Amino acid sequence: MLFREVHLLERFREGDETALEFVYCQCVDVVTRIAHAVLRACSAGSARGQGEIAAALADVVQEVFVKAFDPEARRRFDATRPYRPYLARIARNVAVDHWREMRRYVPSDLDVLITRMSLQVNCDAGSGQHDSADPETLEVVGRYIASLDEESRLIHEALYVKGLSQREAARMLRVGRQVVRTKEAKLRRGLRQELSRCSPS
Repeated sequence: MLFREVHLLERFREGDETALEFVYCQCVDVVTRIAHAVLRACSAGSARGQGEIAAALADVVQEVFVKAFDPEARRRFDATRPYRPYLARIARNVAVDHWREMRRYVPSDLDVLITRMSLQVNCDAGSGQHDSADPETLEVVGRYIASLDEESRLIHEALYVKGLSQREAARMLRVGRQVVRTKEAKLRRGLRQELSRCSPS
């Protein structure tokens, strides 16, 4: 059981950064596997490529933790129940809802596709959470993130690794929400440019 320690649960409910990061690291692989399985099941018989499913997976995983780490959701969680099955239910619902939205969406060019991609990359090469993604694309994304200034990297980590909302990221980093919003838009523009330069003509 994840919350065997009472103090961990208390700190988690209070939004303590270390507690949130611990829970994320303990659960991200489970969430990723479930979300990937649901997306693959939803895509059966469709023309959707693995690359697009991989891009959707990052968005789904991020949204799962945004929902689960919402202050009200943290306070409502019944600690007598196991946390991973609770997250699994959220992951299944988010993945199905995301796929329904994707079915109404047909990417027309690289720019539109990348605006739907998360900037999250595999921070643990052995986790296998992005096995279906294009290795060259992940390499480009990894190089791009490594080149960011410190504030941009911190905002990337808050949004796409820890799965925080813009509001939570701003609070954690002690900056205005507009700063987070502006930096995120700049991150995505920069990634689109990098991928455009590296894509075959």
